[in-house]
Parts: sequence; C-alpha cells; structure tokens
Amino acid sequence: RGMLHTQPKFRLRDIRASCKRNHIGIDQACSLRRHYMSHLNRFRTKEALGLGTDTDIKESARLFEVAIAEFLERKGIAYVGENEQIQRTRELGQPVRATPDFMMAEPVALRVRRPPQETNSQSDYSYTATIHWIEVKMFYGASTIPTDNRSAVGCVVPKMIKYVNTYGPGAIVFMQGCGERLAAELEELGVMALSCVGNMEIDLEPVYRHQRTWCAVVHGTILP
Repeated sequence: RGMLHTQPKFRLRDIRASCKRNHIGIDQACSLRRHYMSHLNRFRTKEALGLGTDTDIKESARLFEVAIAEFLERKGIAYVGENEQIQRTRELGQPVRATPDFMMAEPVALRVRRPPQETNSQSDYSYTATIHWIEVKMFYGASTIPTDNRSAVGCVVPKMIKYVNTYGPGAIVFMQGCGERLAAELEELGVMALSCVGNMEIDLEPVYRHQRTWCAVVHGTILP
C-alpha cells in the first residue's frame, strides 16, 4: 500500500519492467494501481491507504481543470463553468441535476481520428462529432474497474449517461488516457474519450509542480 514513490527500489524496478512489457506508461500504471487499491479496500479512504490527503488530491484535480479551461480559452472556445451553471439553474428556481465541468456556449465540432490498427486499413481516417459539454478526469480511465456509483472510475459511465440524456453528446478528457474498452463503451453512449497523453498543447506543468510536493521521489519523478 501507499504511493509508488514510497516503495523500495526493487518494487519500482519490477513495475517499470511490467509497464514496458504491457506498453503502458508509468503514470498510467500509477493511476491504475490507485484505482485498484481503492476498489479492493472499499471502506477505507485514500488517505488511510497512504494515497495522499484529500486536500492534495483535490488541488491537483482543480489545477488539471484549470489547464483544460486555459486550453479552451486559447482556442477561442466559449464555455460555461460548473459553478456558473449551478448559479444560473438556481436563479431560474430549478433543481441542479447535471453539471459537467464545461458546458459549451454553442455546439463544437470535434475531429476524431481513427488510427490504422482500429480500422484494419493502411491509413487513418477521421470523422466529425458534435459535442455540447466536456468533463475532465485527472486519472486513467480503467475499463477493468466495475461500475459501482462510488469510486472515481466506477461512477464515470452512469454520470456520462446522465449528461448525454440531459444535454446530448459530449466528451470526457482523461489526463492519463483511457482503456480501449471503456473508450468504446463511452463512444456508444455518445461520449468521446480524449487523452492528454502526448498532447503538448495542454500545459500540465502547474499540475506536476503541485504533485511534486506530495507524490514525487527525491529527484522529482512523480509516482503517486
């Protein structure tokens, strides 16, 4: 138990070797490991499991949301944030039912590219999907965590169904990427699963800077 940066060197070496064999990044593996620790210890908090304080985790998630907001603003994409959505709904005297992190001011055309291995062809192809909202998650979207309406990953599908039923198709941005099975399930619902892995246009340095204060090794490598 505990965050990976507290583990002995031989344990970290084994995990890195496993990552290489399974073609997954260490950041994604750390996130997946945290999911399973929470899933297998349903009645213990992340802090009790040695996975960081609630304050640190929430602040990292907030900074990730800020990074996505700044990206949308740089691209000239107008949106209504979650707090403003709540305020507007209450002003209208209506119950607050569904509030994604970003509600698009107007529908946005999202270009989706299919790589060759997903199309059984020699070339990529792309299509356009219209989205009305965006949700952001500072973790790896793991298809192997069952839906339970409790854990961070386990409540993703039910929440996305609620958003689609209320506002129409949207997108969810995972900081650490998303498993193919979960991505396919979300796409069937009308939700595009997007990843920040390898995306140099989204500035995640403020997130990393904060994470280095609570889940990094001495030389700065983040291993939550």
